[in-house]
Amino acid sequence: MIESQFYHEDVQCPVCLYEEPTTKWTVINAATDPDLKDRLLRKQIHQQICSNCGHLYLVAQPLLYLEPESRLILYAHQDLSAGRIPDDVVAQLPVLNGWTMRLVPDANQLIEKIHINDHHCDDRVMELVKLAILRQGSQLEAGQADAPVMANLFFLTANDAVMRFMVMDEDQSWYSLDLDTQIYLNTEKLVQGYLDEIPAGWQIVGRELADSWLRRLAEA
Repeated sequence: MIESQFYHEDVQCPVCLYEEPTTKWTVINAATDPDLKDRLLRKQIHQQICSNCGHLYLVAQPLLYLEPESRLILYAHQDLSAGRIPDDVVAQLPVLNGWTMRLVPDANQLIEKIHINDHHCDDRVMELVKLAILRQGSQLEAGQADAPVMANLFFLTANDAVMRFMVMDEDQSWYSLDLDTQIYLNTEKLVQGYLDEIPAGWQIVGRELADSWLRRLAEA
């Protein structure tokens, strides 16, 4: 099994340009190092606090994340932000048969995939739910006719009654949004026939996939 891995490298503060060593994690195995998973979910893995000026900043770092118990493997790399899968990146990644393998462009989407997995949901279904929420916007927020315009949102947690999302508005401010869990369950039923269509291997599962499914549902 792939173990957690890191290396040390000097980084430069973007404010005062002070240079100091930091630890960069390249692999996190949640089974053997649950404390690292907790730090990742708290966004502490990529944080650096300058010891000279106190500025808090993020250090971009490709990261491979594994959940062996649920057979989930994720790879976050900033070069994926354009929505493509660079062959040279994928060629270096392990291929684990029978595992869910996802490529994501940033820490927010990496963390969201972990939350979705922890709640035993399907990320493909969740992307369709998110797209529907974004398209309907503030109409879903009862009693908030003047709610800010949603720019993006990320699944956070859920129980049998409520799903909670973190929403970023057009001013890049964040707020939480609670919706009925039945929305996810209804969507899962709608796309049940599509869930086996995604080929094995490393995949980007995001808004582009949700768009294509939504078009097919509209045409059905």
